[in-house]
Amino acid sequence: MKTNKKGITLIALVITIIILLILAAVAIQLALGENGLIGRAQSGQEKQSTAEAAEKFKTAQVAAFADYVVSKKDDTAKQAYVTALTNALGEITDPKIKNVTTSGTFQASGTPGSLTLTGTVNIAFSGTAKKSLTLQTSGDVTIADL
Repeated sequence: MKTNKKGITLIALVITIIILLILAAVAIQLALGENGLIGRAQSGQEKQSTAEAAEKFKTAQVAAFADYVVSKKDDTAKQAYVTALTNALGEITDPKIKNVTTSGTFQASGTPGSLTLTGTVNIAFSGTAKKSLTLQTSGDVTIADL
């Protein structure tokens, strides 16, 4: 008697399903693992956002510093400079720069006639400090990675 066996056997079906499960597990590991695609994308966003915030601040700081130098660095100029830096901090927490916040202040402290510029502000990404902005007594602001 002649039999025609066309189609897939149960064993072939089980082997195919096992291979698909293994491929799915590898794909999930690549996407969600410690150095997976999602982790690298978040790390890239973190670096880009904090760099953008620091650059935006530095641009505003340079403009404010020019005004400060032209004003001969007197007490009024120091107060205006600190105000300009504080306003620049408000600009870098713009909602367009995702997940970036700041903590700390800049200040002109001391007595009239001898105010000193001081302060440190941290730029944080999703609550974790990533960069530090430090105001030197000369008026320069240094940006450092944490």
